[in-house]
Amino acid sequence: MGGHVICDGQQIDELERGLPIRALETKEKTSLTEQPQFAIDLNNHALLLRQLKRLDEAAALLHRAIGIEDRSLPPNHPKRAHRRNNLAIICMLVGRLDEAGHINAEAWSLKAGQHDVTSGRILLARIALCWLRNADASHYLSQLRTLLAQPELSCLGEIDRHWKAADILGWSAIGPILYLMEYAIGLRADAPRNKLAWNLTPGVQHGCERYRFNGHVTSLLAEPLADKPGGFQVSVDSDGSFTLSLASGETTKDFAVQAGRQFPI
Repeated sequence: MGGHVICDGQQIDELERGLPIRALETKEKTSLTEQPQFAIDLNNHALLLRQLKRLDEAAALLHRAIGIEDRSLPPNHPKRAHRRNNLAIICMLVGRLDEAGHINAEAWSLKAGQHDVTSGRILLARIALCWLRNADASHYLSQLRTLLAQPELSCLGEIDRHWKAADILGWSAIGPILYLMEYAIGLRADAPRNKLAWNLTPGVQHGCERYRFNGHVTSLLAEPLADKPGGFQVSVDSDGSFTLSLASGETTKDFAVQAGRQFPI
């Protein structure tokens, strides 16, 4: 679909043996290389390469995917902006900030009149770029707040709404995104106390997949309750135990999270 993938052990083994690239090469011998699905295949393989830090190879595949979609999709198709943002992030990871900024600006211009989840991802990258350049990001932070305040945020173009960004957040060159995630989602880690504080905005869905703190990896989702203003149904999936402090409005409550999936807490 839109293609964000988690690189597991089997995928790593297949990648090292060259199986995915051989599958792409097989398709290149057919008439399918100008089809949108081939662009998706290139994108998904590029994201695997990104997680393995093979960034130049990943960027080359995304450039090809963008070219195919520019030729085969309508000018306002959501995948065109989505694909450019994936490429902008890789350029940012390797320090090509000017190129990343140019591609990110192209992605944002393609979202005019159809802002959705992809728009938020583009803004996240744009804010990170500002911070890496020591530039003022207040305008983009305000745009992100406005976007996240919407009661419901669509994800156009059959793009995966779950953003697998753990490999980006763990990259030393882009540490400021950690602070951005805390700002946008309301998470603040207190490692010495093994405590995670989560400030929830009433009426707004919050979530973060594979958030890392104090040696833990945890996924969280808070969904507003229609029959209880200011209330949330919260689910947590963690590989370790910690204290989760939930704050909504004037109310704060601590929960003891154990390893495993807890739904709801």
